[in-house]
Amino acid sequence: MPRPEHPESSAAGFQSPGAAGGRPAQPPMPRWLHPGVRVRRRSGVVCVEQRVPARVARAGVERQDLDGRAGGLKRTRAIRRYESGLTGAPSSLPLVRERLTVPLPAVGSAGAVTRAVHEALAAFRPPRGASRTAALPPLGFFVRLLQAVMLAGFVIIACAFTVRAWQEWRDPSGSPGAGDALASTAITAMLLVVAGLAALAAVMGRRAWLVRTPPWLAEDQWQLLRGRLARLAGQEPGSSRPLDIEMGWRRDLITHPGGERVVRGLTRSGLPGPAWPDRVEVARAARRARRGTAGLAVVLVAGLALAGAVLAIPVSMGLFSPAPAPLLAYGILGAFVCVRLRRSDPVVLSRPRTAPGDREPVRIDLDRVDVAALPSWCRARRREDRWNALAVLHGGLAGAVLACQVLVAVVLNGESRVAGGPGIGPAATAVPLAAFALTGTVGAWWCAAWVRRRDAARRAAAGVP
Repeated sequence: MPRPEHPESSAAGFQSPGAAGGRPAQPPMPRWLHPGVRVRRRSGVVCVEQRVPARVARAGVERQDLDGRAGGLKRTRAIRRYESGLTGAPSSLPLVRERLTVPLPAVGSAGAVTRAVHEALAAFRPPRGASRTAALPPLGFFVRLLQAVMLAGFVIIACAFTVRAWQEWRDPSGSPGAGDALASTAITAMLLVVAGLAALAAVMGRRAWLVRTPPWLAEDQWQLLRGRLARLAGQEPGSSRPLDIEMGWRRDLITHPGGERVVRGLTRSGLPGPAWPDRVEVARAARRARRGTAGLAVVLVAGLALAGAVLAIPVSMGLFSPAPAPLLAYGILGAFVCVRLRRSDPVVLSRPRTAPGDREPVRIDLDRVDVAALPSWCRARRREDRWNALAVLHGGLAGAVLACQVLVAVVLNGESRVAGGPGIGPAATAVPLAAFALTGTVGAWWCAAWVRRRDAARRAAAGVP
């Protein structure tokens, strides 16, 4: 949840973390543990990029049976996705890439920033120092490193096995024979498996390298770079990190050239409310949701085509009628479209239901919403309830049509062509159509009443007319 403090920063008010009296109290940390820093120029702005700790944007729990029994030993694993200010899309790594930005005229050139950053990093001495515990990478580093090493071992074994198989399947002359088509196919498949394992091992190795840095060290270096850039430019740098923006720092100068700050309102209890996303962030989230919708739509259409091909079998056997098939497809596609439109709705995205937290997302209820945002928050929740109700309605339509199809097939099974009859006849069409109309009428009335009732209760609790 957003922190209540609003620190005031200045160009001269930064100090290197751990600098006490000008001399370090502890030995320096190993250089390989420090996060990498990249300096580059973009559109009249100099960027300094580094990986910093992020908060949890999404959280889930996965439970697995260890012994295969329902009441036996279970393993619970938390699945977390972390927020990022650069891409907006949650990341699976606890350290995400963020950037500090300063205007080019204020620093002269990108080379001056590079030299200043290198000098600051060379003299950087973290306050905790290289103690036996502090100088160790996080546990996630060793887990991912072990996975990468195991995958690399599998790659070596697979390569050796592939070479051995190729040597055994060759002709004595050293060239593949005319009848070795099956052997060539098997070798090709094995090579593809080896390539896939090698790519996966490279990915796991890269992830292990990215999480090698202790979070506190990344945080201290981030504050060091921010202070150094502030002294060099004579002004506070912009930040893409959502946590920095919530604390009142300047926004990223690339996405927000003005470098404006977020002003957080007060709740009814006098506490700072959330830092709501602005138009740029909402538009970015909407574009990302639309791209995801396009990809999932292709998969859904392909799945419906496959399901239609499978349903052709009971239709040919006289168990189902092809007439209600468009209604079934309409219900499934309608539920999918409503869910995806809810995720790309600007009204819903501008007033999200949850905010990132340290260990899990924090739910934003009425007590956490600032007074000025209460009407728009209620409007966003009403729009969200409307999309949810429409998705449930379309899912109910698809379920009703399918249930009626199955019921008619079970009841009139004796009249099917399998049993030697003429088929189940017009009942397979009339019953699903009647269920579709009845479910649509009753469901639409119930959904509208449910949305109005929930909205009225929320507005009454919030004191919004």
